[in-house]
Amino acid sequence: MLRNFLKNFQDIMFVEKISMEKAFLQKIDPRIKLFAFTFLIITTIFSNSIISLFPLLIVLILFPFFSNIPFKFFFFRTSIFIPIFAAIISLPLPFITPGNILASFNLNGFFIIITLNGIIKAINFVFKIWICVAALTLLILTTSFSKIINALQFFKIPKLFILMVALTYRFIFLFIDEAYRMILAKEARTIKKQKKIEIMKNIGSIISNLFIRAYERGERVYLAMKSRGYSKDSNLKIEVGTHKNDYIFLFIIIISCVISLYITFLSIGGIS
Repeated sequence: MLRNFLKNFQDIMFVEKISMEKAFLQKIDPRIKLFAFTFLIITTIFSNSIISLFPLLIVLILFPFFSNIPFKFFFFRTSIFIPIFAAIISLPLPFITPGNILASFNLNGFFIIITLNGIIKAINFVFKIWICVAALTLLILTTSFSKIINALQFFKIPKLFILMVALTYRFIFLFIDEAYRMILAKEARTIKKQKKIEIMKNIGSIISNLFIRAYERGERVYLAMKSRGYSKDSNLKIEVGTHKNDYIFLFIIIISCVISLYITFLSIGGIS
């Protein structure tokens, strides 16, 4: 249990280390990066075929190599959980989508039909999810959290939302450390092997104590912030400027999105 906890914490620290690299994506203005990846995700949503997704896919595969991101790390981070869940969701599509029949089965009077159009739709859906996850992953891996907050402020995102996100992120590390020390103290006091029911009770006790401590600490932080004159109108200012690489990056994203939308408009490789 402790080993898994430490592994997850190390992964978080590794992400922060990547964002401090002096590579291509890390040097891009966070405002341009946020706008570009948002535009890429919107383009992905409107794409209607696998072929139209290829320009976006190629761009997202090439960026890690120019940003000192281990491709194995990037691939596993973008291909586990959400894309796999999307693949499970898309499983019925080959059976319920009308089109060219690839195979049919008769199981106790029930006719099961698999269509080519359904398989293409399922693959297209999974590819869309992967591209969206990959774009967000690149943004998070190559941009420090403070710069993302600054970019959100630039685009006039509601200040209350930004404040809640910023506070949550800053204190999540504190509560992770709190949970770690509670688990370590519990294991230090455990001599014999416990039954599963006892382990579940201990986990429930740790979680409840953590919630109480989080609530009490939140109250103290709120009062401290109020006494120092902090308000939701307080802004985080980070000096950033645009450079030649920013425009090159934006040009690459826009060109790939335009090509994707053009292929979609021509309905090349489209599915009905």
